[in-house]
Amino acid sequence: MIALGVHELHVWTAAPPGRPDDGAICNAEERARAARFVRPQDRDAFLHARGALRVVLGHYLDAAPAAIEFASGPWGKPELAGPFARRGFAFNLSHAGGLALIAVARERAVGIDVERVRAMPEALAIADRVIGARGAAGLEHLDPRQRDLAFLRLWTAHEACIKALGRALAVAGEAVRIGWAGGSPVCDWADPGAAPDGLDLVSLATAPGHVAALAWTRRPAADAGPAGMNIARFDYAASLADC
Repeated sequence: MIALGVHELHVWTAAPPGRPDDGAICNAEERARAARFVRPQDRDAFLHARGALRVVLGHYLDAAPAAIEFASGPWGKPELAGPFARRGFAFNLSHAGGLALIAVARERAVGIDVERVRAMPEALAIADRVIGARGAAGLEHLDPRQRDLAFLRLWTAHEACIKALGRALAVAGEAVRIGWAGGSPVCDWADPGAAPDGLDLVSLATAPGHVAALAWTRRPAADAGPAGMNIARFDYAASLADC
């Protein structure tokens, strides 16, 4: 069983090919979702990510991975259900190109997002429409390659915050505002109805060719911003090799 304090965040990296039984421990609903993917590699990546999530959570909950129950929050964010719902654990999963990142927290909400670095010809228009003028302004004077990377860093930050708040991107509206500070994306404001004590955000180093961000809600009168949070990184295959 893995211990996790309220001032700790754990981030797991699960890279392909994963474990042979990752897909086998998924439930019928997860396998049905995987079957809807057209490309076999997308199906396999989904099952790998969901299987890895179950294995990782099983080590915090002291439970068999296949027995873990999930539900959807008001806007579709997955959360623990059944006998696991009252244990105080929160999690979030993101995957891109087969690479999966899993964030686990206690007594606070958490969101994580990873994107594959690629050309983004509509970066300025998307940033202006979805993220807002201040975030988009930081992209305007960059050359195309720099702009693609900066936009994806901005986008992952925005997505991580939205996911931490438990919102869906399509209905997020003005739930969060992302700006820039010292060349890094920052959360300028978060909906106090969803994060009454505030929201913190950091960019994460991850596998080459990817960018990622992690966001979490603060606890009442207990947190001192990102510097006060202990973020531990784990490799899924290496850390759980003998489990």
